Amino acid sequence: MRLTSRKRIYHASSLILCYNSSMIKYISHQTALEFWRKRHAVNTLATQRMQNAVLNLEIPDLNALYTDNPWGLTLPLHVLVSNDNARKVNQYLRCHISSVELPSYSFVKIDPELIVSSPELCFVQMADELDKIELIRLGIELCGSYYLTGEEITEKSFDNAPPLTSVTRLSTYVARATGLRGRKKSAAALRYIVDGSASPMETVMVMRLTLPYGLGGYSLPVPILNHPIYLPGRTKPLYIADECWPSEKLILEYNSKEFHASSPEQVARDEIRRNALTAMGYQVIVITNEHMRNTVLLDRTVIEVSRILGKRQVYPNGFAQRQARLRRQLMPWL
Repeated sequence: MRLTSRKRIYHASSLILCYNSSMIKYISHQTALEFWRKRHAVNTLATQRMQNAVLNLEIPDLNALYTDNPWGLTLPLHVLVSNDNARKVNQYLRCHISSVELPSYSFVKIDPELIVSSPELCFVQMADELDKIELIRLGIELCGSYYLTGEEITEKSFDNAPPLTSVTRLSTYVARATGLRGRKKSAAALRYIVDGSASPMETVMVMRLTLPYGLGGYSLPVPILNHPIYLPGRTKPLYIADECWPSEKLILEYNSKEFHASSPEQVARDEIRRNALTAMGYQVIVITNEHMRNTVLLDRTVIEVSRILGKRQVYPNGFAQRQARLRRQLMPWL
């Protein structure tokens, strides 16, 4: 997904003291998502979630928002207002009316004058902006341990960060968000969202493998992402599996990053680890970039994975076209 980008002004926290308006601003939708994709954003979640917040905005509340923008957010800014009388639309602002009662903890207080839609509310708000595939990807991103470092989602456009939310939090919020636009679409997307993705490529891989045939995926059972595997009696994990089906003792590893190293010492450590996993009964299947590019190679690997999981692949008519469309949408850089 590409956020609307017209102009960037100021830089994050260095100018907060210069913001003189006494009115509280409610940032929402794409602007809230941009905020949550910043490195420092997760630090605000521990103590700043608001149990209750009442929208009471007037037009003057918004006049200075786009000129005094100390948070470095992209214009136009998306904001919440309480009614048509407070609505103001120009090239700098996009106002969204919110007249329904919102669940508790819908907002996060960033500073005395800035309140942002929580990751959960932002997810529901973005349901109106994104198609189903992009909404699922966003949900996995919000529940994952990474944040995007650029406007374009690519294989390398990310860095590590704690999760902003979880599938449980999203599900609980969506269930309570009665009357909110985007709720129905959010609930449908939640069926395919998982915790624990550590990169955009892991998100792409789990979506391509587990989304239903109708969306272009292989409809495999959902694995546990970044699952720690321990030797008996040890407290430190032997291995962190990219995707794991523990009951079937199956590990799917992207790009073989754990089993292919250049130094002899690392090769030896990997061999010991591989032998230990084998002794514990695990099978490890590797997927590389070439598999993700080449449908024939990926099909062969999925058939092997399906055999181990006890699932038979029966592709419906039109599946190849839907599969290609999903690959193009999720991996436009290939």
